[in-house]
Amino acid sequence: MRKKILISISIVIMIGIGIIINNMSYKESEIKGTPSIIVEENERILVQISGEVIRPGIYEMNNDDRINDVVNLCGGFTKKADFENINLVAKVTDGMIIVIKAKTNNEIIIKEPALISINNAGLNELMSLTGIGEAKARNIITFREANGGFKKLDDLLNVSGISNIIFENIKNNICL
Repeated sequence: MRKKILISISIVIMIGIGIIINNMSYKESEIKGTPSIIVEENERILVQISGEVIRPGIYEMNNDDRINDVVNLCGGFTKKADFENINLVAKVTDGMIIVIKAKTNNEIIIKEPALISINNAGLNELMSLTGIGEAKARNIITFREANGGFKKLDDLLNVSGISNIIFENIKNNICL
């Protein structure tokens, strides 16, 4: 009888050990499948912050800290910081890199065309002016070479083929 009890207890123990081993291998495969690092509570981790913050660098944090905690620790944002697209309540993780970008100015910039110097422009540049073809461009170059350049914009009216109408059309696009 005693043998039967020992055998039964042994069987129960082996079944229990088998269940424990099975559960352990299941949990290990679960852990192996996740790329994240398991961090103990209150363990210190390293987080890097750069960009538009007062003191960029590497900071030692608690694993339950938030991005806002890192920003506060490094002195806060600069005036250029674009903090509106940052989740400040997200938890930090070991090895995390936080980059605070600068605000972008979404204004439309209208670039004025560069003025063309009638004293220095080449043939092609002069021909880019409204109403100035190759012949008139050559006349402008010939005139400036013969007269030591233009002294004022109105002198362009002394060039053969440049009428008052042509001058009015180009005067805002030229300089000396």
